[in-house]
Amino acid sequence: MIPDEPIVGERQDRRAFVRSLIAGGALTTASQVAANAQDDPVQAEKQQKAAPDPLQVEVDARLAILVARRGEALDDEARETIRADIESMVKRARRLRRFVLDNGDGPFPVMIPYRGVTE
Repeated sequence: MIPDEPIVGERQDRRAFVRSLIAGGALTTASQVAANAQDDPVQAEKQQKAAPDPLQVEVDARLAILVARRGEALDDEARETIRADIESMVKRARRLRRFVLDNGDGPFPVMIPYRGVTE
């Protein structure tokens, strides 16, 4: 079991580290928006509208990983094609994540009856 807060001097694995970064960033953003909403509701609304689209943020991050690994082999046209492919994959993944499954759910069985050869 991974402790939520590592003991000083103890190594933290990558997954726990990334979770702490994500949670910290989300909490910081949420607290800033809440504080601004209390101070100036009009300014808070502008900040929410100006916030980047989470879909594009994920697409940009995935493209940046690919460019960091194989960027020298990609021209601008290839990058735009890859960006479109990544965006469609991210959209499909989000639709799949929204579909709720229970623990006992299996794949949907598809039955195609065979009627035999008719003469």
